[in-house]
Amino acid sequence: MRQRKWLVGIGILLLLLALFAVKSASGQQIKPLSVTASGRVVGDLNGDNTLDLRDVQLSLRVALGLETLPPEKVFLGDLRPRSIWG
Repeated sequence: MRQRKWLVGIGILLLLLALFAVKSASGQQIKPLSVTASGRVVGDLNGDNTLDLRDVQLSLRVALGLETLPPEKVFLGDLRPRSIWG
């Protein structure tokens, strides 16, 4: 089960990487998926208030165990849909 979650995470990262590559090649700005109540951009792992390729690269390094993140950054990196019921 843990291996399956890891593979799904890597698949999502690769999909985001492809999206960023296409968007940046076309010169389009990428809008954040959502913003937290504190004004932080969801997915912004490096703290520059933009969701970009550097965040995808950092998330891939974390997934591979090459870097670690503090809990608040891990929360921002969790892109799964949230339920209003918890």
